[in-house]
Amino acid sequence: MAELEALIDRIALNDREAFAQLYNVTNRRVYFYILGLVKDETVAQDILAETFVEVWKGASRFEGRSKALTWIIGIARNLALKFFKKRKRFENIDDHHELRNGNSEEFAERFADIEDLKAGLEKLSWKHREILHLAFYEGFTYEEISKMLSIPVNTVKTRVFHARKALRQLLDNDKD
Repeated sequence: MAELEALIDRIALNDREAFAQLYNVTNRRVYFYILGLVKDETVAQDILAETFVEVWKGASRFEGRSKALTWIIGIARNLALKFFKKRKRFENIDDHHELRNGNSEEFAERFADIEDLKAGLEKLSWKHREILHLAFYEGFTYEEISKMLSIPVNTVKTRVFHARKALRQLLDNDKD
């Protein structure tokens, strides 16, 4: 991933070729991350475009304290949050304390059917989808997610726990 950081350094010097390369390498991952949050292809495309405008304009401010992709997804997330603020569609996942306990091995075995899992993910709040997407689909560490979302690592762990529980509850309800 050092190559992405090098591209950002070149972008900071107004290198359009480096920008095109960065876009080509990262746009699909960023797009699908955004789409997972907003659930609207047109809005996701708009936010993707805004994200890369901000990357172009802000490349000189990239300090390398996180990975380049983490920085880019952080920009996309902030733009998606602005979208939600406009639509006032927030839901606090920390309000889901009623969720049951369970262990991760049982979770993986019981919901191995990918179609059921996809359907369950679609029903989650955007914050639940986001945290699961970052942790399990994108493979970011809790520390990276913490930096990206500007929250403590323990809060990341708690949100992952609650998101998994919410997903389990939805999938259990669908089986009844």
